[in-house]
Amino acid sequence: GAKLYKGDTLKITFTPSTNYAISTHTVNGSTFTSGGTHTVSANVSVVATAQVLASSVGATNANIGSTSTITVTKYNNSYYHSLQYKLGNATGYIKADGTTSTTEVKISQTSIAFTVPTAFYAQITKAKTGTCTITCRTYSSASSTTVLGDATTCTFTATASSSSSSPTV
Repeated sequence: GAKLYKGDTLKITFTPSTNYAISTHTVNGSTFTSGGTHTVSANVSVVATAQVLASSVGATNANIGSTSTITVTKYNNSYYHSLQYKLGNATGYIKADGTTSTTEVKISQTSIAFTVPTAFYAQITKAKTGTCTITCRTYSSASSTTVLGDATTCTFTATASSSSSSPTV
C-alpha cells in the first residue's frame, strides 16, 4: 500500500509453496534474487516463474541379489513416479514390489525394497562393485505421459558378495 517514488528502494521476498519452487524472478526484466533490492527508476514490473518440484530419490548400497532401499520424496502426495535403473548395459524399471520390468511402471510408493538384479554380475566382470544409477521421473497421475519438472537421479554401489559369487573349490 505504500507509494514508491523515483530513487526509493524496493525489497521483495519470494516464498515457494510445498509443491512449487520459484525458478526465476525478474524486476523490470532483470534477474532478481529473493530478498535483494531494486532501485526504482520507473514503474516496477515483477514476474516470478514457478516450476513444479519433481520428486527426489535416494538409495542404499546393497549386495547383488539382496535389496537396496529406494526412498522417494514426493512434494505432492498425489504424484506418481517411475524409477529406472542402469548399471552398464543392464537397464529396466523398478516396480512397487521391488521387482523389475522392461517397460516403464508408474508407482506411488515412497519406500521400495529393490531386489538388485543378478544380471549386474555380468556388468562388473572385472570389479567387485559397480555404480547403479536410479532415475526418478515425476507424473501428475498414473496415466500421465508428461514428466513434471526435471528427472532426478541418485546412485548406489552394487557389490558382488563373496559368499554368493565366489566359486567353491
